[in-house]
Order: sequence, then C-alpha cells, then structure tokens
Amino acid sequence: MNDLRVFLRDLTQQTWVNFEPGQWIDQFEGRISAAMTAHAATFGGTFAFTGTAESGRVTVYSKARDVLIDFDWHTMTLEEAMGSEAAEHL
Repeated sequence: MNDLRVFLRDLTQQTWVNFEPGQWIDQFEGRISAAMTAHAATFGGTFAFTGTAESGRVTVYSKARDVLIDFDWHTMTLEEAMGSEAAEHL
C-alpha cells in the first residue's frame, strides 16, 4: 500500500482530485501556465507560486485582492493519505 498519489486541492471550491504521479506531471506545467495567464489578465494582480512538482501552492489575486485561483498539491503514499484529510478523496 505504498502507491504514490498527488492530491490537488482547489481552495476556492474546496474540491480535491488525486492523480497518479505520471498523470500529475502531464498536468503540472499546464496548470501553472493557466495560472500565469490568469495573472497576466489581472493587469496588476498578484501571482504566488511556492514549492515543487511534489508539493506546493499557486495563488492568483486580482488587482482588487480577490482570490481568482488558489490550489495546492501534496504527494503522499496511499497509507499517508489514509491518515489525512485527503482520505475521503481516494
């Protein structure tokens, strides 16, 4: 029970999705790129990116400081996930 999963949590919608690592790597760059595009459209908003492909967070605020995009992701084994709030999203 050591299969790895990446858990993506959309903090604006309170939704979770889990991916196998290969699926996540295929999506990672696209999700970051989409957030950068959303930031460019704010003309003065804020873009925050922390972490790596394994674990991190991206937040985009409008110029008026409204949250437009806010998601984080965490890589963990299924065993680790069972002991966290990600368990209900397996």
